[in-house]
Amino acid sequence: MENQKIVLKKGAMLGYVVGDQASYLQVYIPTGKLIADIATNMGYELIRIDHFRTRYATVTRRDMNEEIVLLRWMG
Repeated sequence: MENQKIVLKKGAMLGYVVGDQASYLQVYIPTGKLIADIATNMGYELIRIDHFRTRYATVTRRDMNEEIVLLRWMG
């Protein structure tokens, strides 16, 4: 995200598809929320986080969410 700030115009929209994780020691990691928190600290506006799909994680043998994190670069 840091390199994108060089080329993005003010008001540019970005969407990231990210998946929650739980493989390392089976500790749940809410990836969408973490990306949103980092982005807002870098000057992006969080528009919303939408559910994209649910996928089956073979390591933990449970369903995990994938989300779309929608951001706007505020310039």
